[in-house]
Amino acid sequence: MTNSQNIATLKSRGRDQLLLETIKVEKGRLMNIGYHNLRFNKSRRELFNIHSETDLAQHISLPESIPDGILKCRLTYGHEIVKTEFEPYVRKEISSLKMVEDDQLDYAYKFADRAGIRRLFDQRGDCDEILIVRKGLLTDTSYANIALWDGRTWHTPSSPLLRGTTRARLIDEHGIVESELRPGDLHRYQKIRIFNAMMDVVMPLDRLLIRA
Repeated sequence: MTNSQNIATLKSRGRDQLLLETIKVEKGRLMNIGYHNLRFNKSRRELFNIHSETDLAQHISLPESIPDGILKCRLTYGHEIVKTEFEPYVRKEISSLKMVEDDQLDYAYKFADRAGIRRLFDQRGDCDEILIVRKGLLTDTSYANIALWDGRTWHTPSSPLLRGTTRARLIDEHGIVESELRPGDLHRYQKIRIFNAMMDVVMPLDRLLIRA
């Protein structure tokens, strides 16, 4: 199956699924909302042929009383926004990654159905988290993008499972660069970091904690 056929199949399947946006709420503000808008509108345009532009900030009502700390806003949508939920954010502490392989997994859209990723996560053994390898290339953990430090530059996989909103912002700000990264390249890098919409301050890890 060609790459264009894979994309067509993914889009066809996605028309019957719900999608997510996970947005960080800090000090009463929706963080990085412009990048969430871009992904939300792109997904609806490509999956549902909806070409009108939506500003999520106009559709999300923050709780009247916002507690101290950070909230996670979980927005579920398809053709329309289905629901918006809020919960306190607790950062997951990671000290080890297990490399797992799956050449068939495709998560180019942020689907609510994460069964394929959960199946891989169950292979982590005694590690805290997984690092997914697809077609010989490093991609993402089960819930975050990654970047590797070579002493001068942070490199992020050019073919991630999901093009995250923080990833997009960091690329635009020249904080990270896209590179083709393979498991055999890991010895060239000194550190690995993981990041997502909830972790703007990127969490550093020692590369030696990655287990094959």
